[in-house]
Amino acid sequence: MTPTEELRAAADKLRALVTAASTATATPVERDGKPTTEWHFAESRPGHGYLYAANPTGPGTRLMHADGPRTYPSMRTRHGAYAAAMDPALGAALAGWLDAEAARLAATAHPGWHDTLASPHALAIARLINGEPRSHSPLPDA
Repeated sequence: MTPTEELRAAADKLRALVTAASTATATPVERDGKPTTEWHFAESRPGHGYLYAANPTGPGTRLMHADGPRTYPSMRTRHGAYAAAMDPALGAALAGWLDAEAARLAATAHPGWHDTLASPHALAIARLINGEPRSHSPLPDA
């Protein structure tokens, strides 16, 4: 797979994940599910809380579910805050950036030069999204 193909594949995969994650309920958007592109985390007790999908027309919906009545799983604050920061809006923006990088590379360089001219940051992120083992896709130093 060329770097351009890797970037496009990662953008496509991320966009599909964003679409799936953009429904706040088990009901898909096309069957009147609640669309959302924003998540937030709220502590329920010190160090623990819940991840919610924002609902522009009413209360948010918890993104985690429990097995029994009146029981809600929670997650550590640090994990919930990170998950909320990586919400579908960010995923959509990241997919757009990967597409733009793939388009730039395709328009400005011969395919034989793509390995040399691809943004190492964009390519590292694309490879992680595409499931390449982390040992093979080290993120370059910032």
